[in-house]
Amino acid sequence: MSSPGSRDGAFDFVKGILVLLMVVYHVMNIMSTATFEDFRYIRFISGSFIFISGFILGRFSQQGIARDPLAASWRLIVRGLRLVAIFTMLNMLIYSLGVGNADKLQGGQGNFWSHAGSIYLRGDWKITSFFILLPIGYLLALAPALLVVGSLGQRKIALPMLVGFVTLAAIPSVTDQSSVIEFLLVGACGLSAGLLALSSWKLTGPLRFGAVPALAALAVSVWFAGRFCENIATYTIGLGLIVKFLYDLAPADPTRSMHARLIVQLGRYSLVSYIGQIILIHALAHFVTRQRSPLGLGTAVSCLLIGALLLASCSALDRLRARSTLIDRGYRLIFS
Repeated sequence: MSSPGSRDGAFDFVKGILVLLMVVYHVMNIMSTATFEDFRYIRFISGSFIFISGFILGRFSQQGIARDPLAASWRLIVRGLRLVAIFTMLNMLIYSLGVGNADKLQGGQGNFWSHAGSIYLRGDWKITSFFILLPIGYLLALAPALLVVGSLGQRKIALPMLVGFVTLAAIPSVTDQSSVIEFLLVGACGLSAGLLALSSWKLTGPLRFGAVPALAALAVSVWFAGRFCENIATYTIGLGLIVKFLYDLAPADPTRSMHARLIVQLGRYSLVSYIGQIILIHALAHFVTRQRSPLGLGTAVSCLLIGALLLASCSALDRLRARSTLIDRGYRLIFS
């Protein structure tokens, strides 16, 4: 969930915004009595993370594959397997301690492994937590093969790849049986779009809308992704548009604004923030609120509190890494 290779601060800004929106999603899911329909126009969050992860792979990792295919492929595969390992350890901890979302089925490590097929192949949300780590991990492990194919002809290959993955995503018999397949296709579409954008990006730079048109287009894209989320193809198209217009809204120089710097920092620590927010929300739900409440002022206050804690935690982690080589190496070993 962090960009490989050279960074583009606008992508970190987009990921930071998505982290803050994911706080809203998780607070609604864990602490409120929100219904399925209440989530319609925020359900794009998880998919957007996977789409932008794929896009960044296509945008930044293809050059590494071209220079040193074996070394670059190995790095991506290791990062993917590490994410799957983190997902496994977190879920085993939840199963062992019996904590977590009351809506989910739990009960000891043996119960976790007895559902391994449903967890790792189907991605059944009723028996898993931290789900998006799994398809992103798989996408990273599969990315070398996609990047090698994409490098054969740049736009001549990337466009058919994108059309092919969108077509597969449009077929219910392909996607209905597995959330893992759904989100892998979302990520593959993002990677193909990143490859497609690569050559034009070199020539002209990213083509951006102005702030007002981008904000209006973003609102339409959120509506589109929410209204047509039942089909993965239309959902993915909506995700691509959302990521595009969030990128357009990113400041050209985030260092000029404290708020923008904090959001960019949150995006750079998106994996830590994703894990940390779920832990913080569960702690708040267990020790403070203790029961779910209807959507309202309490939900808003909880979102603001968790968001502030995440921003403070990322700032503290960044300072600790700068001051301690040991902490920096530990962070890189686990999360980079």
